[in-house]
Amino acid sequence: MINSRIGDDNNPALSLVRHEFVEILLRLGLARYYESKELSTRVEAISKLFTDHICKTGYEYVSHKWRMERYWNEECDNIFKANMSLMSHLFNLRGGKKRLPGEKLFMSIDEFLGIMVDAGLLSSMLNERDVVISYNLSMMT
Repeated sequence: MINSRIGDDNNPALSLVRHEFVEILLRLGLARYYESKELSTRVEAISKLFTDHICKTGYEYVSHKWRMERYWNEECDNIFKANMSLMSHLFNLRGGKKRLPGEKLFMSIDEFLGIMVDAGLLSSMLNERDVVISYNLSMMT
């Protein structure tokens, strides 16, 4: 069940994360095809949603192509390498406030957002919602 009021470090309030997005898709398929009695089983309803709508549309937007062409390239790598000491310093300085003893160092969304706010990076072009989405997308799965 989606709960947009309660958040934690990895699932901020009022943000949608991967498993919640999948749940919404499943519920849409069930409501559209199963509960309307158009199809007789839940499996058929979900399959129809994915084959007729999600897969057809999803293949138009290939994020891996962007990664290959624009992100995983020498120019970006050089920028990361040139600024790695600053990034490591920020991570070590601002991360880990919410970790338990013995736990590996990580940066919570609040800590990451704090860096953005303190640096004055939030504006009409980059708002808090964008930062939260970026944080969620960057998490290792």
